[in-house]
Amino acid sequence: MSAALTHGRSIKRCALFALVLLLPVIACRDVTRIHGTALVVTVDAKSFDVDQLRYSGFDADAAVFGPSERPEVAQGPLPSVSLVRVLLPDSLDGVTLDVVVQGLHEGAVVAEGRGRVLVVKGVEKPVAVDLSTGGCDGCTGCCANGNTCVTPGPASCGANGTTCTLCDALTTNECGADGRCACGLGPPCTLAIGADNCNPGTGQCQCGSGPACEPGVECLQRACQCTAASCAGCCMGGRCLSGDTPQACGTSGRACLDCGGTSCTGGTCASSTCNSSNCPSGCCAGSQCLPGRDTLSCGSGGMGCLSCGAGACDGGACVNSCDPSTCPSGCCQNGVCLSGTDASACGTGGLACSQCSTTCTNQACDIVCNAATCANGCCQSGVCRGGNLDTACGTGGGSCESCGLGSCRQKACVAAACTAATCPTGCCDGTGTCQPGTSASACGAGGGSCALCPSGSCADGGCVATVCDATTCPTGCCANGTCLAGTTTSACGSGGGGCVGCGSGTCDGGACGASPCSSTTCPEGCCESGVCQTRSADACGPAGQTCIACDRLKADTCRASGACGCGNGSACGTGLHCVANVCVCDQVTCAGCCTGAGACQAGTTKAACGSDAGTCVNCGGALQCVGGACQ
Repeated sequence: MSAALTHGRSIKRCALFALVLLLPVIACRDVTRIHGTALVVTVDAKSFDVDQLRYSGFDADAAVFGPSERPEVAQGPLPSVSLVRVLLPDSLDGVTLDVVVQGLHEGAVVAEGRGRVLVVKGVEKPVAVDLSTGGCDGCTGCCANGNTCVTPGPASCGANGTTCTLCDALTTNECGADGRCACGLGPPCTLAIGADNCNPGTGQCQCGSGPACEPGVECLQRACQCTAASCAGCCMGGRCLSGDTPQACGTSGRACLDCGGTSCTGGTCASSTCNSSNCPSGCCAGSQCLPGRDTLSCGSGGMGCLSCGAGACDGGACVNSCDPSTCPSGCCQNGVCLSGTDASACGTGGLACSQCSTTCTNQACDIVCNAATCANGCCQSGVCRGGNLDTACGTGGGSCESCGLGSCRQKACVAAACTAATCPTGCCDGTGTCQPGTSASACGAGGGSCALCPSGSCADGGCVATVCDATTCPTGCCANGTCLAGTTTSACGSGGGGCVGCGSGTCDGGACGASPCSSTTCPEGCCESGVCQTRSADACGPAGQTCIACDRLKADTCRASGACGCGNGSACGTGLHCVANVCVCDQVTCAGCCTGAGACQAGTTKAACGSDAGTCVNCGGALQCVGGACQ
C-alpha cells in the first residue's frame, strides 16, 4: 500500500496513512466530517521555541507511519498547542500504537514527547503528547527503548539523546550529522521538492529515474507533470510558464494558448487562435485543437487542455483525479486539485475545498477567537492558546494574561513566593506577602523577614534607634549607630553587633554563609532563597537554578533533569490527574468527559459528550450534546 500525507507530498511506505495539519488549534475542525480510522494528535510544545514537528508511529518496533515533518518547510514559530490528524488503515484495528513527536528548531531536535493509543476501526482517537527534554542523558547519538544510547545510522537516526527513528529507504539513504534522515547532503526526497525517491548511489533526489522536477511541475506516477495543483500560470512542453504573454497565455495550470497577436490580460487572451468557436468539442493547446480525451490533454468547449495528473479523462473531464493520495497538499473542487490557499477554495489533505466567510490562513478558514471557539484556552493576538503558559495564562476564551514573576497553575496566575528575587527592595511578612519595608511595623529589605522596630523608626530597610546595641537592636546589626535588619550581604549581623559585608557569600540568620547557590555549588539540586535544596516535588528545578513547586495535580516527583513528572514520565497533560505515579482522567482535573484512551475532552461535542469525568459518548442520530448530555 502507499502512504498519503495531507498538507505535504506523499511518501511511499508499507501502510496507508495521512497527516493533516490543523494549525492553529481553532482552525475549523468539524468532527462531523471525520470518516474512517484515524488519530488526532494534540502536541503541547510548552515554552519550547519550535518551528516544525516531526511525527512517527510505531507498533512495537515496527514503523507504522512517519517520520514526517509538519509544516514540511519551517515558516516561523509554531503555536504552543498544535493538532494533526493521522488517517490509518482499518487493518490496524485493535493495535496499540506509540506516537512519537519531536520538536525542531532550525532543523535541530530540541524536545520530544510520546503518547500511546489503542486504534479502533472507524473511530477517530485522540492522543495527547507533551514535549520535554527527555531521552538518554549525555547521549550524543539517539535513544532507543527510552534508555539505550545508539550510534546513529539509517536504521536508528537521531542526535543528542532524542528517540531513534527509522529512515525511509525510498526517500533517504543515510542519517546526517544533525541526527536527521537525509538523501546525500540534502533533505529527504519528497514530492514537495519534486522528487519521489533517493538514488542510493549518488545521494541525489529523483522523480522516477530522472532528475527532480523544476518549480511549477510536480512528480506524479514517476514522471514530472505540469498540473493545476502545481502551476499557477499555464503549461507548455511539460513546463510551467507565467501565462502573461500573447504567445503563452493562460492560468490555473491549463495549457498555454496563442492569442494570435491580441493581448493577454490576467491569463486570458483577447481573442485566442484556438477557441470555443473552432474547437467546440475539444480543448486547446497553443493554437492547436486537440480531441481533449487524453489524460495529459483533457477538456472540451475550446478551453485550455488540462493534465489530469494521477486521474483519468472521461468525456473531456478529469475523473478520480483528486483525493487525499493525489492532492495531499491542496483541496479538491470539481475533480481538480487546487492549492487550497484562497478564501474561495480553502483546504488541504485532498478534501473538498471550503468557501471561507473571512480569510484562509495555513489552508484553514480563519475564525474569531472567543469563548465559543476557545472555551478551554485564552486568546492572544486573535489566536487561541492553551492557556497554561506563564506568558499566556487563562481560560474561557478571555484575553491571555502574563503572570509576571508568578506562575500559571490550572490556567490561572498564582502570585510568586516572597523571596529576595521577588521582593528585592522590601521585606516578607508572616503571611509571605512582600511589604515595602519602610514602616516601623514591617521594616526590612532584600526580601528578608520584616522586623518590628522597637524605636518606632525604620530607615533604609532597618530599624533606627538612638543607641544601637543588643538592647535596642536585638535581631539586627549596627552600622554607624543605626540598627539595620542584618539580612543583606552588604550589612549582615544580629544581636546588636556591628554589620559586616559577606562579599560574594550569603547572609543567613545574621551570619555570612558560603558562596551563592549555583550549578557549581548545587549540581544535584535547585536553589531556594540562596540555599541548595534536594530535588522533590515541592522543590524542583535544574542544577543550581531556582526551585519551583510542582503542580501536585499533574506531577508527584522531580526528575533528574529538574523537570516535574508523574512517576517515570512527564507531568500530566491538560485535564489529567497524577495518581500513584500514573496520569488518569478523573473528576479532580477533568470537568468534561474521559475517552477510552484516558484523555480528557471538553465534553461539549456531538462526537464526545459528557461531564464530571464520565465516559465520553457519541450522540447518535439527531441528538445533540447539551450541558454534557445527549438530548
